[in-house]
Amino acid sequence: IISEKTYGNVEINSEPSGANIFIDGIENGITPNTIEDLETGKHTLILVYPGYERLKKMIIIEEGSTSSISELLVPKTGALSVLSEPIGAQVFVDDILRGITPLDILEMPVKDYMVRIELDDYQKIENRVTIQYGENTTKKYSLKPLPGKLNIFTSPGVTVTINGKKYKSNPSG
Repeated sequence: IISEKTYGNVEINSEPSGANIFIDGIENGITPNTIEDLETGKHTLILVYPGYERLKKMIIIEEGSTSSISELLVPKTGALSVLSEPIGAQVFVDDILRGITPLDILEMPVKDYMVRIELDDYQKIENRVTIQYGENTTKKYSLKPLPGKLNIFTSPGVTVTINGKKYKSNPSG
């Protein structure tokens, strides 16, 4: 008995679109796309998109028909822990307030973010933080107090010493 090969088609969509399509290890363009004349039976479909987890699944091609595959790709994520000394600072990520230190932010898409730390009477700190896939990035910030002004009211003619430097009060005190 000689069996003839039969063929079918598969229409592949993804969200986001533009994922590379591999069927049985062979690249077949990007989504959305219809792959025609695939041999009937089981095939391995892989969708790859930068910044998203690779999707791998088995598909079945049926003779003379077009199967439709639509997949939602899952972003690669990591986590960020933000600590500050003193605690209680506001944490802004890309200019959006995310909470107060100490703070853990989970399920952050993998990319670079601008993180800003603010606390009243302290210098704000801003820097770039890269979130890595599957990792918890911890950032610790030591906040520096802003310079202040000190007024001392004394009796006339008093000498005040601050950090080894002497100051003499004027005639009005």
